[in-house]
Amino acid sequence: MHGNSKRGQERKRCGSGCRVAAAESKTMFPLDIRRALALVFAGAFVCIAMLHPSRALAVGTSEYAGADMFETAAAEARAAYPGGSASAIIVGPGDAWVDALSAAGLAASRGPILFTDRGSLPQATAKALSDLKVRSVVVVGGTAAVSDAVVSQLSSRGIALERRLGGDDCYGTQMEVYGFGLEKGLWDGSTAIVATGGHFGDALSASPVAYARKAPVFLVEPGADLRGPQKRALLEGAERGGFSRVLAVGGPAAVSDLAYGFLELVAAVSSPGGACERAAGADQYATSAAVARWAVGNGVLSWDGAAFASGALPYDALAGSVLQGATGSVMLLVGNASSSTINLVVEQRGSISSIRYFGGTSAISSGIRSYIERSMEFGRVLPMGATRLSDGSYLWCNSGGVDRQDAIDRAMRIARSCLGIPYVWLGKYPEDGGMDCASFTWHVYTRNLGMDIGFETYDQINAGYRVRSINDAKPGDLILMYFGGWPNYNPLLPEHVVLYAGNGMIYEEPDFGMSCQYVPLSSKGFGRMEVRRIVSD
Repeated sequence: MHGNSKRGQERKRCGSGCRVAAAESKTMFPLDIRRALALVFAGAFVCIAMLHPSRALAVGTSEYAGADMFETAAAEARAAYPGGSASAIIVGPGDAWVDALSAAGLAASRGPILFTDRGSLPQATAKALSDLKVRSVVVVGGTAAVSDAVVSQLSSRGIALERRLGGDDCYGTQMEVYGFGLEKGLWDGSTAIVATGGHFGDALSASPVAYARKAPVFLVEPGADLRGPQKRALLEGAERGGFSRVLAVGGPAAVSDLAYGFLELVAAVSSPGGACERAAGADQYATSAAVARWAVGNGVLSWDGAAFASGALPYDALAGSVLQGATGSVMLLVGNASSSTINLVVEQRGSISSIRYFGGTSAISSGIRSYIERSMEFGRVLPMGATRLSDGSYLWCNSGGVDRQDAIDRAMRIARSCLGIPYVWLGKYPEDGGMDCASFTWHVYTRNLGMDIGFETYDQINAGYRVRSINDAKPGDLILMYFGGWPNYNPLLPEHVVLYAGNGMIYEEPDFGMSCQYVPLSSKGFGRMEVRRIVSD
């Protein structure tokens, strides 16, 4: 159909737009078939629906946030210790979080966790220390994380250094933390927590448990065995009657089966009734949910007052875990609306009257908050649908918490702004000179609205969910078009995608030598069409 014979020798990748570039050859590579079949089960957007309007809770929300990690930690510290704290734990910035993963149990006796720059004490932290009337600190990490200059600044403010706890690596620092707690009699002794030091999510999710139980956190290398000093410490504790309950956080890739077998031995040595359990999920969010279930099921924490923290960065959750431990509530990591932790709190909404957010909207977006709050107030998450309000009306939303009509209005505005932008095969951005058909719809939904529909047409055939008939199409729907059967075209894969605008009109990036246009759907003349609804209906 197009006059480029060189491109006609290849099957154009579907997601970038239209059909093959030349009439001479329209044969599809087998790889495209395999990719298409592999994507058949792509997920759909989710919405929420109310089951029992009379039982809906007016969920209270609170936010602990500041302009940066220092201010956020200060806000969390004040909430955790409204009456002040004689001591605090100081942690450095950047990758120093890895040292602090083992500090949550220590915080139960040594106060809030606050952050500092490596070379100087931030004003927000200094003010928090003053407000809380802190007189001594424990510094977690060596001088590369928290310099002696910071310790001197603390001293000039009348705040003494009780101890610096630092090792050659995070595992050495963890053992320093454990030894200090043992020396000072700070551990309850009944519980030990083991999590990977390879990433922060698992240990953070367990941090409120560590605080509430005054339990040491032992860090293990991902998928590896515990180190010799760690094994000796755990066995010695078990022989004293401690560690009758051991919680391994994460699957075998985090806490290996070899390490888990040793932990079972520790629990057995401690007590005939000792127990070792694993709380794990498919990702850090599912693991976070599993830890919360374990904590509530074992009477350590409660659902009420559940806090959400970003799973992308550790700082807000690290400092916030102290507040959750002090108030006896779970902390859940969240990434997007499909995170397992959101589904979990919705299941438990009857036990929750308030929730917390750690960090501002740059950490947990307003869309995710909206989705959480609507889910908490109005009902359980369903594969598709809408929220039925108590007055009988419906609130349309997608899995990012975006109102349906608002999303469609925005999609139409974005599409209109693209009119006249040239069709460019494999083009991606308007500012790069042009787009093809699928990158146009990707630009509207994924780039601008944050709804991941995939970049190629063989992704977009699985975006959202299928609408029964072209007659049921609504503004904002994608319409995927098929030319015909093999051998000219694969009948399983679409050759073109457009954005339906309503009233029989579409927006599209049409073809070579043309530009983004607003035209009647009837002008396309395609034999078969499939409609996909992106914003759930």
